[in-house]
Amino acid sequence: MTAPRRRPSRARRAALQLTLLLGGLLALEALLAVYGVRPLADTEDPFVGFSNALPLFVERASPDGPLMVTAPGKISLFNEQSFLKDKPAGTVRIVTIGGSTTYGHPYDDRLSYSAWMREMLAAAQPGTRFEVINCGGISYASYRDANLVEQLCAYEPDAFIIYSGPNEFLEDRTYPGLAGGALSTLGSWLARTRTFTLARRAVDGLRDAPDMRAQLPAEVQTRLGHVAGLELYSRDDALRTRILEHYRANLARMVRLAHAAGARIVLVAPASELRDCAPFKSQPGEDVPPAARAEVDGLLDAARSALAAGHAAEALSPAARAAALDPRRALARYVLGESLFATGRHAEARAALEAARDEDVCPLRPLTVMRDLVREVAADEGAGYLDFVAAVDDECERRFGHRVPGHEQFLDHVHLDLDGYELLARRLLDALAEQGVVTPAPGWEAALPALEARVRARLDAPMQGIALRNLAKTLDWAGKSEEAARLARQALDLLGTDAESSFALGSFALQEQRWDEAAAHFRDAVQADPQFAAAWLDLAHAEQRAGHPAEALEALDRTLLMQPDQGQALSLRALLRDEAGRGDEAVADARRSAELLPNDPLVANNLGLVLAHAGRLDEAAAAFAAAVRLDPGHVKSRLNLARLRLRQGRHGEAAEQLRAVLALQPDDAEARALLAAAEAP
Repeated sequence: MTAPRRRPSRARRAALQLTLLLGGLLALEALLAVYGVRPLADTEDPFVGFSNALPLFVERASPDGPLMVTAPGKISLFNEQSFLKDKPAGTVRIVTIGGSTTYGHPYDDRLSYSAWMREMLAAAQPGTRFEVINCGGISYASYRDANLVEQLCAYEPDAFIIYSGPNEFLEDRTYPGLAGGALSTLGSWLARTRTFTLARRAVDGLRDAPDMRAQLPAEVQTRLGHVAGLELYSRDDALRTRILEHYRANLARMVRLAHAAGARIVLVAPASELRDCAPFKSQPGEDVPPAARAEVDGLLDAARSALAAGHAAEALSPAARAAALDPRRALARYVLGESLFATGRHAEARAALEAARDEDVCPLRPLTVMRDLVREVAADEGAGYLDFVAAVDDECERRFGHRVPGHEQFLDHVHLDLDGYELLARRLLDALAEQGVVTPAPGWEAALPALEARVRARLDAPMQGIALRNLAKTLDWAGKSEEAARLARQALDLLGTDAESSFALGSFALQEQRWDEAAAHFRDAVQADPQFAAAWLDLAHAEQRAGHPAEALEALDRTLLMQPDQGQALSLRALLRDEAGRGDEAVADARRSAELLPNDPLVANNLGLVLAHAGRLDEAAAAFAAAVRLDPGHVKSRLNLARLRLRQGRHGEAAEQLRAVLALQPDDAEARALLAAAEAP
């Protein structure tokens, strides 16, 4: 008698079915690869899309054939470049991609690392025609860089160089429809498969599918370009994680695009200044109680005063205590790092300064983790890799005996001096040699002295003045007005008159509350450039503070003639019109500014002031309350609301606001006096 056949267990049946399914999917993947279906991750950014994206290069006729030239609409952000659409035989075409460092800021292409490479390649491999096309875009981040790589793949590149990273946090980005954690990982993995790509195309073809990605404008619009500037930045660890994931995906996509076009690619880990660069924005840690925050403020004041007086040893103890109390406050880490460096403890200083850079709420320098991400992508995707962080550190140690780079190597937070651009070009030549793109002749370095003299001779006085002006503009844009003013003065010495340099000087004087001096600088700026709307607006602020309302109103009218929907200008004009007795016009301006800037507490507060003066007390109270909701720490709005409630006889509500003011500012004498009045029987 034969034994009955045993049915496979449920687990075994499930395993068999899963094996068959996976086998089928793998077979389908192989078949789709044969038919040339490329994964979605190679052809499309899964995180963001762009509206009305325009090509970087447009075609023009030339005696030698179709010529590709930089599109006129891109000249404000890119160097003017040109190359033949059909690559001449025997030419090695190298494309450099990245942000302002690739551009050559604060100079231009003539002194960029691309320019150094052109000279070095000609000397290293004579007889071969090299083209180096500089596609560095001011403020361009990796997601925009990837689009450039996709465009340039059509023009027979032999190699790409990618120097990307410092601009990842410049533009305001959200990630609709994308969750974090496992779901994000699953989506990234699916986008690498041809099966998912085919299914997505089929679904999109059956219906008018909306693009669920975040939509960015065709050209860069940085958060620092807004009037609010640094105020738009706040700590958001979840968003930072998503941005870093996006950065990694963009690097990988660029490598795959290059390889699909038959080109080699070198990814560069971008370097930055550590010393001499205070964080752009520092915030207390969320879990640090108010009393500890106040203690940290006092400790930092003491440490910075000691440093400024040249007593670094005295700064160490309060700086270390501040960093221990609030390790997430970037300024505490920075002051500790500078104190450690000044006392010769270089390794500890580097660690503290790297932490300061990584805790910067406005991270305009590449984060430490980005170096690891570049290295990982290069290893995973088979790309060339240049650790430029190590190259800068090595050069710093060779020249200065430590590995904490500062102003000796960087002109500002990320932009290199001429020596730095030359160093980058030298290391890139080595990286291209490792990739087989160039074969340097033995002893070619003997040509370097003449080569260096040739490149450096391009830096004349006007170009140096423009470079200093560009640096001043960058630093002023990033909120570092004092450093910007120092460079702007040097620029004006070389250029004579210059709108941007005068504007930077005005910004610093405004910050220092030197109103008449600020107004004089802004007048110089608008005289040099009558269409400089931002200078007209700041001239209005300076004139108003200096007690010249008529001149301020005139400057605001000029601003609004150029930018009718400039919300800040409308808000200030509302106050000035109100003071001039033009109440109805003031209310109209204030209401319009609140519509344009609904999330600005100062604008809401100004609306409240104008309405209160017009006798519309309930509407004014609503405006002040809105300002407090937008910013619970906005003391002016709380005081204004308290005064209004006292005026209305609503003492309990007034007292509530005044207690909140005193919790924020315990020594506020006016708030104490008003509170006593509110609590009086």
